Amino acid sequence: MTHGFDKKALGAMDLSTDGRNKVPLTSDVLLYWKPDYLSKTLDLIKNGHYQAHFKALMTNAKKYLNEPLQSVVLKTEIAPSENKHDFYSRTFYKPDADGIQHPDVFANKYDKVSLWKMENITSSLSLAYYLTGNEIYAKRCAQQIKGWFIDPASRMTPHLLYASVEVELKRPIGRQYGIVEAHPFKTMIEAVGLIEHSPYWTKEDTKALKEWFRDFTFWMLTSQFGHLEERSGNNHQTGFYALLMRFLVFIDEKEVAKRYFSFAKYKLFKQFEPDGKQKRELKRPDAFWYVGYNLNFATELADLADSLGVSFWTFESVDKRTLRKAIDWCIPYILEQEKFQFGIHPLTKVDLMLVYLPMLRRAANFYLDKHYEQVFDKIVKKWKIPPEQLQFELYMPRVISPST
Repeated sequence: MTHGFDKKALGAMDLSTDGRNKVPLTSDVLLYWKPDYLSKTLDLIKNGHYQAHFKALMTNAKKYLNEPLQSVVLKTEIAPSENKHDFYSRTFYKPDADGIQHPDVFANKYDKVSLWKMENITSSLSLAYYLTGNEIYAKRCAQQIKGWFIDPASRMTPHLLYASVEVELKRPIGRQYGIVEAHPFKTMIEAVGLIEHSPYWTKEDTKALKEWFRDFTFWMLTSQFGHLEERSGNNHQTGFYALLMRFLVFIDEKEVAKRYFSFAKYKLFKQFEPDGKQKRELKRPDAFWYVGYNLNFATELADLADSLGVSFWTFESVDKRTLRKAIDWCIPYILEQEKFQFGIHPLTKVDLMLVYLPMLRRAANFYLDKHYEQVFDKIVKKWKIPPEQLQFELYMPRVISPST
């Protein structure tokens, strides 16, 4: 999508090459936000593209400069451990009622909303810093990251033992499903890759953050919750590996991540039938969401594996299962060319924006197949999705034209 660049409308933001050179890109930390993608985005903005995306980003970034920082110690209730530093959330769905959401799951007595805000704050501020070179955004982003993970008065303890607690059953701990709460951490790590050369982020900060993630990764690998998630055989398994691989790479354990994923991919492929169908996800009331949710994790993993030299995008099992078949299987349904006869809830705009469109962009960028971009554009047009709601395009721009 092309939009006219209007410097006056964007205020005094510096988008000059000199501004860009103040913010080096560090490939050792950046992984999902690839340096070549970010450089392409900056060039696109300077040449009149992604204006609406950029305006929306800067509006959010300016807002976050003045909003309170998020922390686990701000919730109004406390985990069963009675430690205010322990992350605390309740089950998303009611027990024995899959698909029926708890009315207070996003209440401020839990940490879920604060975590999501932390992700939005760090992603918006770090991208604003990279695109403008203005240190004010890096400063606030650094404060938020340190407040959540490093500062003793507000840091989160490195585990999720009290995530997804079944509050009404008065159980003393959470459930293994709560590990998915950690996915915003992946975005925060990418933000570090953008601000780590700022004077407001130091080598000591990086060291402390890596220590936190080393402890958290150890908990994932040794806890009962982690073992259950790794064996779950559905989107939770894929999500577990997406987290584990990202954290291992961040804490400088790339060889461990490479070896781990070399055998984990065989487990993951059991989730996909030879025709691409995901039988377990299709049994859920929210089948449309979970099919895309799982593929979103799987394509993230494919990008990560590719950076490690492990094939996943192109890997084929002995019985002809591939990730590409799983992606292609869902396309007639999300385009509503065929009737989706699974689950009870229809496809929604949220499903498309949060999981299907990012998945399609990754597929298009790796396979260099214009078909995926054509599907992307058809969805955006049919559902009237404005560009400002596609912020992921700022760190994952298209690399192939739908008309190529």
